[in-house]
Amino acid sequence: MPSNPYELKLNNHSDSNRKLSLSIPRSRSSTGSSSVNIESTSAQVESSSHAIANSTLFKDKKFQWNKYWLRWGRLRRVSEQLQSSTLEPNSPLGTGTCITHSGNLLAVGTSNGCVILNDLKSNTSYMLVPEFSGSESPLMPVTCLAIAHTHKVLCQGHADGTLFVWDLTHSPPIQRHAIRQLMQEESVVTHLIFNGVSDNVLLSANAAGKMFVHEFYNLLINKHHSTWEYCFPDVQPTFVDRLVVDASSISFEESYLTSVKHTSFLFLQTLSCLRIISLLPKISLVYKVRYSDNEVTSACHAVSSFIVSTSGSRSRTRAFFCVGYNTHIRVYALTFYQGVLSAELLNKANFDSPVWKIWYLPNSNIIFVLLNDKRILFLNGINLVVMGVSSLSEYKLLTWDWYQSALTMQGIPHIVFPYISSSFTISPRYLFFLTPESVIVGTFISPNDQLQVASEKNNVKDTLKLGLYYHANSSLFSKFYYPPDLRHKLMSLLKNYICLLIKSFPSFLSVESSSVDLLSPQDALEQLLQRAEFNNPGCYNLVLYCLKVAHLLKDLDSLLDYILPRFAEADVSYVVMEALLDLVLQQSFKTPSPELQKLLLLYLENNGRLAFADRLIPAIEHRYLDLDFSTKFSSSKGLFNSLCYVSIYAFNDYSMPLVNFLNLLVEDFKNPSEWIEYCVNNGFQYLLYSLTGFKYPLCEPNGINEAYTVTHTLLKIIFSPNILPFKLSVPESGSFPYLRLFVKKRARSFFECMENAFDSPYFSLDKVNIAKQSVDTVTRQWVIECLSQIFDTANFQCDSYYIFLANTVAKYSKQILLPQSFYLRIMEGLCSIESYHKDSRDTQKAVENLLLVYDPPNIENLLDCFWNNHFYHAIMTVSYSHSFFDSYFRAVLALWDQKKFSLLIFKSSEALITMLFDNLRILKSMPVRYNKYVKCLTFFTTDLLNIDNVTFLRLASSRLDKSLPEMIENISAKTVTIQALEILYKLSTYENLLQWFGHRRLLSFFEIVSATSGDYAVLTLLQSSPDFKNLDGLINVFLHYNCLEASIYVYRELKQYNHALSQVLKYVQTRVFHESINELKKVVPKNMERETYYLQIVVPLYQACLSCLPPEEAANLWLQLVFSLINVYANLSRTSSQNGSNVLLSFEEKVLNCIEGLLNTFLELVQPNKSLLNSVLIKICAKSSESRECNTYMRDLLLKFMTDVHVSCDLYRECSLLWDRKQFYDTKSSLSKCTMGVLIDEPDKTKDMASKKQRIKVLLSGQILPCSNE
Repeated sequence: MPSNPYELKLNNHSDSNRKLSLSIPRSRSSTGSSSVNIESTSAQVESSSHAIANSTLFKDKKFQWNKYWLRWGRLRRVSEQLQSSTLEPNSPLGTGTCITHSGNLLAVGTSNGCVILNDLKSNTSYMLVPEFSGSESPLMPVTCLAIAHTHKVLCQGHADGTLFVWDLTHSPPIQRHAIRQLMQEESVVTHLIFNGVSDNVLLSANAAGKMFVHEFYNLLINKHHSTWEYCFPDVQPTFVDRLVVDASSISFEESYLTSVKHTSFLFLQTLSCLRIISLLPKISLVYKVRYSDNEVTSACHAVSSFIVSTSGSRSRTRAFFCVGYNTHIRVYALTFYQGVLSAELLNKANFDSPVWKIWYLPNSNIIFVLLNDKRILFLNGINLVVMGVSSLSEYKLLTWDWYQSALTMQGIPHIVFPYISSSFTISPRYLFFLTPESVIVGTFISPNDQLQVASEKNNVKDTLKLGLYYHANSSLFSKFYYPPDLRHKLMSLLKNYICLLIKSFPSFLSVESSSVDLLSPQDALEQLLQRAEFNNPGCYNLVLYCLKVAHLLKDLDSLLDYILPRFAEADVSYVVMEALLDLVLQQSFKTPSPELQKLLLLYLENNGRLAFADRLIPAIEHRYLDLDFSTKFSSSKGLFNSLCYVSIYAFNDYSMPLVNFLNLLVEDFKNPSEWIEYCVNNGFQYLLYSLTGFKYPLCEPNGINEAYTVTHTLLKIIFSPNILPFKLSVPESGSFPYLRLFVKKRARSFFECMENAFDSPYFSLDKVNIAKQSVDTVTRQWVIECLSQIFDTANFQCDSYYIFLANTVAKYSKQILLPQSFYLRIMEGLCSIESYHKDSRDTQKAVENLLLVYDPPNIENLLDCFWNNHFYHAIMTVSYSHSFFDSYFRAVLALWDQKKFSLLIFKSSEALITMLFDNLRILKSMPVRYNKYVKCLTFFTTDLLNIDNVTFLRLASSRLDKSLPEMIENISAKTVTIQALEILYKLSTYENLLQWFGHRRLLSFFEIVSATSGDYAVLTLLQSSPDFKNLDGLINVFLHYNCLEASIYVYRELKQYNHALSQVLKYVQTRVFHESINELKKVVPKNMERETYYLQIVVPLYQACLSCLPPEEAANLWLQLVFSLINVYANLSRTSSQNGSNVLLSFEEKVLNCIEGLLNTFLELVQPNKSLLNSVLIKICAKSSESRECNTYMRDLLLKFMTDVHVSCDLYRECSLLWDRKQFYDTKSSLSKCTMGVLIDEPDKTKDMASKKQRIKVLLSGQILPCSNE
């Protein structure tokens, strides 16, 4: 149904006209690597009892809203004992420090060194007070506990490193061993773990990074034991690599003829890696799993508490373990086979908080993850999907800082998570943990009870989603935890939920039916569902959802029995019918009962929707069909697909559908309608499937012999020259009556069907076995001869006929032998097809295919016919083969003009030009054809340059020799670009280009290029082709089109440096500033690399001018340059002070450097020429008085002269008149303080200034700043 609730349509799989093409379904299979790789994330899990059932129906990956996994409470007896001890000062218990569980036994260690042992089954409790002979020191707190898998031995570790072993087979338990550590300093025992199912081998770890193995001999008879330190078998690790943060064990069982052998492995995890070791028969390192993070602050792991044996000849034992570090967890599969343990990475996940503790729910494949924010996540043990969440935020956890203290004592500044392993323990039904005050127990809620709670607090749909997830993944849970009545609970919820939806739908009697079209949905139902969707969006999809759920639970019949009477009572049974119809048509429900089949078919008949009925029957598994009713219903209602399905799949009868198809063709000719059109299209699909070896309508392959039999029989009937004893009235008289039925009105569909059918392997055989007899096959040539007999004598629609013939004779030219006259008739028939249109590709393709096997006698007439029909591809083929190259090139150009509408044989302009020049290689061995082709290529030079001049000229230079000048002469100015000029220059010399094109034509090339390509592009061309600078009038073209960079380059190459400087000034002024609407100059905020480059060449250009200009002209040029640059600098200073751009500030400094360089160069020129110096200063004074904007910068320039050179008294006074006297002396005083030179006040002392060797640097910024000496 549509997602928009206000535009609901009954469009459940509505039919559309199918294209006549064969689509063979392919089965998908996936293979996984069987190699064992612990780092491979793509490893595949073997099928086992805890593999997840793939349910693609309701696979929701997030169930964080489910908070009903645990019910928290307080373990009353132990909690009261601990609380009473805190109230009594002399109590032997103290507070709880650690906890462990095994079987029915729960043990709690205390701060006074005692252990409270509870038998949860018998409800008895013991206080274990250890004794250590020869020592009067008080007992240290119990830091960790361990109970053997056999429940016979308990071991407790203390803060001073002492171990006590208890025999639990007695009541009360008896102390058997008291063990001191083998090291001198005392250290906290952090972990105790028994070796698998053994109760006489124990491993202990302490906060000093040491581990010890303890073996007990004949525990029940004597007290002998041995202890030895365990050293890591790999390279000696660091302290961080030795400090155990989590430990566990697992035991695999192998059956032998007379005994059962247990092989155990220990998991030792540090902050750097996790090691899997084996103690017996000798110490060995089995696996070492390193972390992906460089620094780890938290690490933990868990091992599954159940072992699964896989089935098959190579039976092996499997388990799982989960590793957590920082915010990551990784799940691995363990396989134990013939004494060898292997591991592979199954999955990985990341969380938003660090992982502190991991458990496996006993006897299940569900992982509990405790995060540092006190959330507990419940994960799917295979794909790590979060199924639920709980929280310990209301409780204060019992944490210890032994890890941090141990690292600090070693001088390691490493912050890690607190030690909480001994504060938690898990059983198949409970999760226990210690708080500073009591023992908290979390009771695991079964999925059934979770659904009950969820149904009371959540909506029904979310509850169903949760229940379906549990149902689809039931193998994750143990039999104890997963009750068998979960399906009944879900069905009960479904029934209640779907009945609540009845009120959402209006009564069927509220709208009258108005539909009379068999192919369209009924208007009445559409209006009803639209109204329901408006009132309750998604209500119909919810009904469909419920039916899918019931089918998934294999209890759809009982749901229908329950809801149909209730929906019928409310007169809304149409809702269930539509949902069932969608369910069947979507192939989600293939096995409806016979009663339900009848109900659906009659419902569709009553509503006038036979098209859906025609698709409903094939959607049902044929083994479950009510064959009698389906056959009668399909025949009486004219349901072609349904009749084919029943006949072919149930009775293996292909003749009945064929006769029905022929009757449809007769009816289509006499009384056409949309329904007949629909059935006829399906009939051609049936014919195609049957002739190619598939069953219609499901496209399932037939057996080889059966497929050949069906194909042979159908062809013999269709191409029978006489009428056969069928119940069929043939309107046409003459030979081949059934073939005439096909080509009379449906020739196109028939020939498309036959063209596809000719690919069948049947036509490659000479004989086939029919009814245990070998008979000749129907050949393709025989079919063509039969068709030619009726088309030569009757006036049929012939366009598709000729297309079919052309494609067939070209594709099977070796099997079909026909005279040339027959080929000529086919070509004439193709050329006689009516006027050209956009959909003539089939005709053009047929013409091209025919030309592969047919050589026409009269080429010119044929080409004229092709031109009239716009068969450009065919023209290219024929004209190239017969050296009509003029037509060939015209066809290529015509195709290029239609590139938006035609199916081109070349994908780009470069491909087109390349194809034309590649033809030269083929024609190289045929001189006459080669010269003719080159002549045409040269003639069409202008047209081809318009397509891609760069590729054309590049290939012409490498492929053509003698004809290149002639081709170049055909180049017009309009086709030239930058790349073209560059290629032309590389093809030959400048003199040759001038000779080929002439001065005026070559100059026109540059006019077009300058106007269209831009300044920098022209400069690049000149740099790669420097001889163009000699072209007369070129500089005028550049000046006209404002190509400043190109003109600067040409002036410099021609050594006209004064003109080059003028263009540089113009370039800087125009590129740095632009005129706005209000006629104010604004700086262009761009990268100024080019402008900076030209500023740097101003001084060298001016120095070059000094050698070729008189002093007066050099002085005037200097004044022009300085005045222009000061004007630029003034505008820059104003703009940069407003926006503070780094680019502008940097460029401003470059302008200052340029002015400084010009001044130094000019001073060297005018030092001996005092008159010239005086005239320059007078002009500076005049300019300063004229321009208020640049007055400040002009004054600074004058002061520079006054301090660096000898100035006459009169000129000194003239300069001082530009501003008032106070401002004049203030400026001189400022200059004298900020420079290393001496400024003379009296005019008669100015001679001493010339003797100064130090040159004072004055920055022309309006404010004189200090600077270093040169």
